[in-house]
Amino acid sequence: MNCRAQVRQSARQSLPERRPNMSGLVMWQDQTQPGLAYEFTVTVGFDAALQVREVFAADFAPDGMVRFLFEDTCVLISHLLQNGYGLAEVVGKLGRDKTASRTPMASMLAVAMELEQAMVQVGGDNR
Repeated sequence: MNCRAQVRQSARQSLPERRPNMSGLVMWQDQTQPGLAYEFTVTVGFDAALQVREVFAADFAPDGMVRFLFEDTCVLISHLLQNGYGLAEVVGKLGRDKTASRTPMASMLAVAMELEQAMVQVGGDNR
């Protein structure tokens, strides 16, 4: 069997050591399991064009395995953002019913999009 995968060819965008960033709070309630909720902080880092190029999550309640899943997810999302994918493109792939409340990861990225819009509105004065 001869399988060929299509690979997106792009150079990883390096970010400066010090870059603008913003943080926001994510509060997510599972609609299918009452009582299951997550609250955490999402921080995004921007490139010179004020586009989100990295995502971090911290301050989990409750803490535990979910924290590790979010941290790993942030690494993968940041990798995508630094390799040519836009935040809206990544967000569009999450949440089966295309609503931000469907999954905690999609909710986290919805907050990241809000932070990106806020940074653009203030023109990067949050450096």
